[in-house]
Amino acid sequence: MKPDPRPLMLSLLLAALLPATATAQSSPAPLHALEQAIETHSGALLLPGSTPGTVTVTPCTGCRPLGVFAGASTTWMLGERAVSYEELRRALQSNSRLPVVLFYRSKDLALTRLVSRAGAAELSR
Repeated sequence: MKPDPRPLMLSLLLAALLPATATAQSSPAPLHALEQAIETHSGALLLPGSTPGTVTVTPCTGCRPLGVFAGASTTWMLGERAVSYEELRRALQSNSRLPVVLFYRSKDLALTRLVSRAGAAELSR
């Protein structure tokens, strides 16, 4: 009786695949965060009088304040609508509990956009 070749073939197949699997698992592609985000409320922000300027945010209770640079390329949004800095500033100063998300670049702390989900009802309070 001839020995069954299947166990040998399976061993050879596994031996061929294991180095590729080990290499793939040992060197994953590095992740690079291009942007960071902070979810907070309008009362946790210190806004500049105009732009360019620095927006200071306290990300959490007990956290250190973080300054991010707001320049000409920063986008200001109320809901899904792009607005001027002045309009956004007025809206955020009218209510200290409005939800806000700041997006900034990690490498240079440049504010890319500031978004508040403020609706018309919240702004009229």
